[in-house]
Amino acid sequence: MKSLIAVSTALLACVGASAQNYADWTVQKIDGENAFLAATMNSTGGIFGRLCSPEGCLWVMTLQATCTDGNEYPALLSTPNGAVHVDLRCAPNDRVKGRYVFTNYELANKAISGTGTIGIAFPMESGDFRVSRFSLRGMEAATQRMVIQVQTLLRGTGERRL
Repeated sequence: MKSLIAVSTALLACVGASAQNYADWTVQKIDGENAFLAATMNSTGGIFGRLCSPEGCLWVMTLQATCTDGNEYPALLSTPNGAVHVDLRCAPNDRVKGRYVFTNYELANKAISGTGTIGIAFPMESGDFRVSRFSLRGMEAATQRMVIQVQTLLRGTGERRL
């Protein structure tokens, strides 16, 4: 899983040109990697999505805020299915300073489904909250397409994981 997190370091820095659109979501291959990203962008330029490779999948997001590499930050994930506490690990690179990986994939995966909008609230040092909202419209179709693409990669290696 560590190398999958390393692939997330390439998140949005090197996405391929052949994107497939599904409502508000897009599926793209990460250039130079056996990984695909199904993601959506909000009105402030934040990106939220699911990154998958033959190793497995991660829920990831970017924000217009810097974070400290490796630090974990608490957040509240509000979905059409309810709200849940999540922890996000900072994984920045030279191009994206505010990139996060959800530390508990299964918990996030269970919460993030359906249609509508999700909100992610971060407590700030000032006592305020920073909230980012993302559309789920097209997510199901985009993530299904991405899983098919990763399974195609797995068939080439003889593995069966997803």
